[in-house]
Amino acid sequence: MKYMQESGEHGEEEWGSMSLVGDMEIQASAVYISSLCMLSNNSIRVDLACIFPSNLPTRRVSPISIFSVPAKHFLISSLTFSNLPNGIISSDPDPAIQAHIIIQVETMSTVNSLLPKGAWDTHIHVFDPEKFPYATPRSYTPKEAPVADYPVAVTGCTGLVVVHASMQGSSPAALVDTLNRQSSMPGFQLRGLATIDVDSITDAELDALHAAGVRGARMHEMAWGHGEQKGGEQITKKIKVLASRLARLGWVIGVFCPLPAWAAMADMIRGLDPRVKIVADHFGSTFPGDEKTEDFQTLLSLIREKRLFVKVSGFERLYHGNPAGIDSLETTAKAVIETGPDQIMFGTDWPHTQLGVTRKGKTDEQRLNEIEGFREVDDLAHIKKLREWITDDEIWQKLFITNPQRIFE
Repeated sequence: MKYMQESGEHGEEEWGSMSLVGDMEIQASAVYISSLCMLSNNSIRVDLACIFPSNLPTRRVSPISIFSVPAKHFLISSLTFSNLPNGIISSDPDPAIQAHIIIQVETMSTVNSLLPKGAWDTHIHVFDPEKFPYATPRSYTPKEAPVADYPVAVTGCTGLVVVHASMQGSSPAALVDTLNRQSSMPGFQLRGLATIDVDSITDAELDALHAAGVRGARMHEMAWGHGEQKGGEQITKKIKVLASRLARLGWVIGVFCPLPAWAAMADMIRGLDPRVKIVADHFGSTFPGDEKTEDFQTLLSLIREKRLFVKVSGFERLYHGNPAGIDSLETTAKAVIETGPDQIMFGTDWPHTQLGVTRKGKTDEQRLNEIEGFREVDDLAHIKKLREWITDDEIWQKLFITNPQRIFE
């Protein structure tokens, strides 16, 4: 692969499946492109590690935006460089840099062939502890994960639902800050699920959250050995209170809790205001083997009755350590999908925080002070496996487009 050499005002060069065409003016002698990936049929993301010289004048990008350099991330709908006597060259001739770019492009091309344009990932987390410190006490301390780092080149999803994580406390400020980045991310659609303190939040504040892009509340009810594991009766009380406040907005209540708790809450869920959409995270916490239980049959009954939505998500969180890997979830996934094709939505669980089992034995001080990295999870392999399990194009469209749009837009 060669860097684009263009001295005219307009030009075109094919990179794999991508055509770079358009109108862009820049004054520079060299640009180091660290990565390049297609975001949609009309949008390409280019990450610039550095530009030489650094005191460049304002450049024009048509038709998306006007901005000054240097910049780390920018979005363009077309790409043609002019006024570059030396063309575009790498500041480091190492072939590995070019290979990195090729991999990014080929990966995006592969996922584009799998997913419909505008696909949704309904379960991601965003962490900015410097701007929004985590709550104390907390069960873990993850490192930073800005929304700009979301691996769209891998997943192909441009609709993102940011889920408020347990260690981010009860203030929705961090979530709203992320949703406010929508204007600087053309081609993306951002929505959020917030932790809601119903005892203190006003209806006006709920309306403001809705205007910001929040579409529901999130309840994290998995103890993972840290504190008391709440059962169905305790979780029921929380859901009822939330539902009484959120029904008028038609919001989601997303819950991460054990499978037995879902079974215990079945009658309560059937009696809720139908304007409230109850969503079970990560297959309703159905671990390999749980698909043989009566609790799982009750979960399927709720799906069949259209009283429960399920996120087809958190794959590796469920099958971790199982010799069969993701195949150990095949029976569960197919049962959920076939029972409720109108009740399912895809999620990655990016950036893949550490498993609760890895924190067993940690003191409260360690949970506060030890900064955790993220797990390496092959999201593209999960998407490919799902496509093997879902051969019906209409159901595939529902999983990634129709259902999440209906719930979150």
